[in-house]
Amino acid sequence: MKSIKKIVNDLDQSMQRSLSNSAHQLVAVGAIAFFGFPLFFWIWTVWFPQPYDNLWLRLLGSLLGLGLMLTPYWPAWSRPYMPWYWFLTILYALSFFFAYSFLMNQASVISAMSLLCSVFLLVLLVDFLSLSILLILGWGLAFLGYYLTSSQIYFGEEHIEMGVILFFIIIAGSTVNYKTAMLQQQRMAGMAAAAGMIAHELRTPLLGIKSGAQVLATYSPLLFAAYKLANEQGILSSPIRENRLRQLEGVSERIVSEIDYANTIIDMLLIKAGREHSLQNCTLEPCSMAECLQAAISRYPFQSASARAVVSWQGDFQFIGSKLLMQHVLFNLLKNALYAIATAQRGDITIWTECQAKYNYLYVQDTAKGMSASQLSRLFEHFYTTTFMGTGIGLSFCKLVMNRFGGDICCEAQEGAYTKFILSFPLV
Repeated sequence: MKSIKKIVNDLDQSMQRSLSNSAHQLVAVGAIAFFGFPLFFWIWTVWFPQPYDNLWLRLLGSLLGLGLMLTPYWPAWSRPYMPWYWFLTILYALSFFFAYSFLMNQASVISAMSLLCSVFLLVLLVDFLSLSILLILGWGLAFLGYYLTSSQIYFGEEHIEMGVILFFIIIAGSTVNYKTAMLQQQRMAGMAAAAGMIAHELRTPLLGIKSGAQVLATYSPLLFAAYKLANEQGILSSPIRENRLRQLEGVSERIVSEIDYANTIIDMLLIKAGREHSLQNCTLEPCSMAECLQAAISRYPFQSASARAVVSWQGDFQFIGSKLLMQHVLFNLLKNALYAIATAQRGDITIWTECQAKYNYLYVQDTAKGMSASQLSRLFEHFYTTTFMGTGIGLSFCKLVMNRFGGDICCEAQEGAYTKFILSFPLV
């Protein structure tokens, strides 16, 4: 049971990676399926008639393609199911359909070439694990359908020859894909190593400052008591002003608190730099979204009072997560929105919540300049950035955090008008 659950989880993660890598092409892939299936039915039945074709099977593939075409308009509650819809679509359209047609056409040249193209596309779209599962399921269903529906079962040398060619394509293509994935992993490992070194260099002086602040917090009450006594006796020639004294009394606690927060920020940066497994070890607890919003906005380093004034928020709900992780997600969204407003020289930021039957939602919207469809489709990819100084890991980090909370994050935008991030949280 555990092994099956692990395979399902691995497949889900693989589909999410595949969907992320192909996100900017989903509409195009859906359009090819939507128009291609009925078009080639006409070609293979009118222009170049084949022994077998089935309009209803092609219409089903076309309908699945239509769903991909409409992914930008999917409602927020349905987006968590998008990876599995992607899996179902490519299982049917690329694995099952062309294998079934190949068998029903008794390994004709056209059906063999079509099957070859479908496997080649699968190799490009998914990793080896997903490819293996898709081919086993799709071809297995194709063989079962062929056995149940064909009046004459035929297997000849053509099938063996085709099998040899397909085996070569699968192995060669998966090897190339593996090398590409390894290059990306090496890039992430390099960033993680650099981030780890920087974190070490930062934490060493922070530890010294924290130790000094803790000693100061231990003995400062005695020092302040001595100062007050000396002031009462008239020993001091120039006493400290009362408001300054109150500030000094709490400074050591503030230093310790800010250093703890800085260490947390360093941990978050390490996660963003590629140590995603650290998220699995973080403790989740009941949290208030209003408290997270209030803390994030109060701690965010706004450059001016006018920048802080463009942000407004309202609403609350409970969720299972981490307050610090959630604050860091909000930091990323605020930073991107403020950058867009500064670039466009207009706009404001509105944050609000919404509670529905299945999920609670947090909306973060800015009315600066929006973004194009191509930018929107690649927004959560690792290393993809729309800014000159960006690293391309901020929003992908937000995606990882939301998945760890059991939710998701997506974005809607209209170029020249607005950008709206939608964060979904399971009900508590």
